[in-house]
Amino acid sequence: MIEPMRKYSFVVFHHDYSQFLDSLRRLGVLHISDYTAEPDAWMQDIMRRRAEVRQLRQQLQGLRVDAAEADAEMPDGAQLVTDVRNCMAQREECSRLLAAAARERAAYEPWADADLDADKMRQLADAGIELRLYRCKADRYDDSWQERWAVEPVSRTDGHVCFALLISADADRPDLPDAEEVTLPSRSITELDAECRRLAAEKAGLDARMAQYVARAVEPLDRYDARLKTEMQMHVATVGTQSAADGVLTILSGFVPEGSMTQVDALVDASPAIVAVSAPAEVADRPPVVLRNGRYSRLFEPVTRMFSLPSYGELDLTPFFAPFFMLFFGLCFGDAGYGLVVTLAVWIARRHLPAGMRGLCNLGLVLGGFSIVVSLATGMAFGVDLSDPAVGLPESVRRLFVTERNFTIGGYHPLMGVAVALGIVQILFGMCLRAANIARQCGARHAVSTVAWVALIVASAAAFGLPAAGVALPAALAYALYGIIGLGALLAFFYNSPERNPLVNFGNGVWTTYNMATGLLGDTLSYVRLFALGLTGGILGSVFNMLAFQVGDALPLLPRLLVVPLILLLGHGINFCLCLISAFVHPMRLTFVEFYKNAGFEGGGKEYEPLK
Repeated sequence: MIEPMRKYSFVVFHHDYSQFLDSLRRLGVLHISDYTAEPDAWMQDIMRRRAEVRQLRQQLQGLRVDAAEADAEMPDGAQLVTDVRNCMAQREECSRLLAAAARERAAYEPWADADLDADKMRQLADAGIELRLYRCKADRYDDSWQERWAVEPVSRTDGHVCFALLISADADRPDLPDAEEVTLPSRSITELDAECRRLAAEKAGLDARMAQYVARAVEPLDRYDARLKTEMQMHVATVGTQSAADGVLTILSGFVPEGSMTQVDALVDASPAIVAVSAPAEVADRPPVVLRNGRYSRLFEPVTRMFSLPSYGELDLTPFFAPFFMLFFGLCFGDAGYGLVVTLAVWIARRHLPAGMRGLCNLGLVLGGFSIVVSLATGMAFGVDLSDPAVGLPESVRRLFVTERNFTIGGYHPLMGVAVALGIVQILFGMCLRAANIARQCGARHAVSTVAWVALIVASAAAFGLPAAGVALPAALAYALYGIIGLGALLAFFYNSPERNPLVNFGNGVWTTYNMATGLLGDTLSYVRLFALGLTGGILGSVFNMLAFQVGDALPLLPRLLVVPLILLLGHGINFCLCLISAFVHPMRLTFVEFYKNAGFEGGGKEYEPLK
């Protein structure tokens, strides 16, 4: 849920304003109203520095350098940003120079046997003799060149022949078809070797420094960013205020969660130089959003934030999609053994990760544990179908698994029916939430059309779907359902906008019917992916099992003991990663696209950032 906000307006004697701001910072509960004026030069500089810090932090987290002992002291603030930037630039430039020197050094490789000593080259030049180097394809090289001119092959590599030609400086260049003259770098091979060693040592030192920054600079950068954020808030609280009584009074506006009102009221009561007026925040005030959910729903708030916070005044959908998300994750994962691996891995990592990651770890434990439960119900563990008689479980146990071997729904796999049923339930549930949200924001009469559509869909499914499935309906119930269908159609077509003419509403109802029919069909079919992904993961796991043991049966005992575990480890490792990605991505898609759309989610809420 979204915690209600109170909008405060403080009137403070200007001499006491700085002290008042310090008191508010110590409380840490007031979110200052948006600064609507154009940012001045000072604020633009702060915003630029904060953007630079955040970008640098992301770059450090994305770097892959050799681990180092994190014992170096880190400077703080702007000096750290400058040092890290300089180190990154020097490291990049050093890498570029090293690569260029290595390329120049590689150019000498085909001529390594030619002994191209600089002194000998000068002696030849003094004697009026030029040494020219050539390269051509091996099939184009003519051995007669060695008889006609002073040509000497040096090396044969990559289907090419590298050869040298000695020629008098005043002589004409011989005709060598398809031979390309080669110009070696200006620096000698000895100089290039020394340059490569120097640059490699310099880069190793820069890598060591960068490893220190990767290990220890992120936290100081976060502190610096928080300090810049506080400075910006204080600047807004100073220049973004209103003045009254010729500057004698200063007026500050902001938002406080209702649960923190008593602290602010106590501060106001304790100072005779402060007057405060408060009222419940309105949607038009654009107050910030604070999510206040229970212990279970709070685990899924990171998923909510991946898309957007709800706007103030609309429903927080976190508690409503959380059970579905957990169930969808288990269905997509599709393997109890993989779920056990996730649970154990998160449990171990939880002890070594920072406290700020505790919530994500708890979410991982919940998702991993529930995937074990769901996958055991479907009878799949490490690619083994537990309902298969070959596994050896008692028949009374095997018959409990929800598999095609034990159950079918209309001739189809039972999990396909479960996935479609879950989709219909979540879509209708989302429409009910949309009706509740509309009634909360605009009034109950504006939600009548949405409620009518829900009733129309449910009644139609019962009136026509149950008889098609062989369920006979009592006449009274059938007539009641027909009545609900008729009433729902009337309200959906003629009362979808209470303030407009019913004839105009009819046209809108026809368009809504088209969108509803096509949209509901597409949205419902999207949930089939839950069945398909879970089934695919189980099939891939069983294929790797079959491959490992079939290959192992054809090998002697010792190679079998090595090959079978290797195939199982690699195969299930690949399948585990695919299942893990799909089990997180596709439930998010179903939540953010199908569920959010049918629930009428708008989003765009601002994060609550109190002055502190």
